[in-house]
Amino acid sequence: MPEVVAVRGRRQTLNLLMLTLIISVASFAIGYRNDLFMTCEDFKVSSNDLPTNCRKGGTQYQHGTFALPD
Repeated sequence: MPEVVAVRGRRQTLNLLMLTLIISVASFAIGYRNDLFMTCEDFKVSSNDLPTNCRKGGTQYQHGTFALPD
């Protein structure tokens, strides 16, 4: 990635690091709480192992309900 080598200045470097941190935290949160938007069937179709917190098909979260898994 020659563009990264061309990063100049402290502000541009800080912006790049902040963007990387935001994407990393968002990716972790989506993976950790995959049961909010994916079902067990999604994992079966893609031939992946089922996570312990997968949501059975047809069940939905009630509006405003959010809790971390045990």
